[in-house]
Order: sequence, then structure tokens, then C-alpha cells
Amino acid sequence: MTPVLLAGFCTSMAALALGKLALADERDGVDFGTAAVVTGVAALTLCWAVFDVVSSITVAVVALAVVGCGSIVGGVGLISREW
Repeated sequence: MTPVLLAGFCTSMAALALGKLALADERDGVDFGTAAVVTGVAALTLCWAVFDVVSSITVAVVALAVVGCGSIVGGVGLISREW
């Protein structure tokens, strides 16, 4: 149950970050990077929740892990380049 609650919280934080990014008048690389990192963390927690439910590695688990890790790496790259 804990991974599901954490995934819900992280997904809501990702929605807030993406909403703030969409509504901002001025955006820079740090804003995009932060939204990417938060979205990546949400994808990884969803990966954990799906793995906890199905108890085996499936295509969905691997896809969420790849998207999450890629988003985090890209976001950290944007933040470090633009800071």
C-alpha cells in the first residue's frame, strides 16, 4: 500500500510542477529541469507501485523505469547547465 500512496503523492507533485511550468510567463532551463526531475521521480514511484502489485518485471515496469531514469538524468542536466 505504501508505494501506491507515494506514487499518488509524487504524481500530484508532478502535475503541480507541470501546471506551474505551463502557466509561467517566463521559463528557463531550471524550470524545465525541475519539472523533468519531479516527473521522473513520479515515474519511478509508479514503477515501484506496479512492481509491488504484479510482483514480477513486466514491460510496463521496465518502460516506467527507463522513462523515469531518463527524465531525471535529463532534468539534472538542464538544471546544472542553466544554473
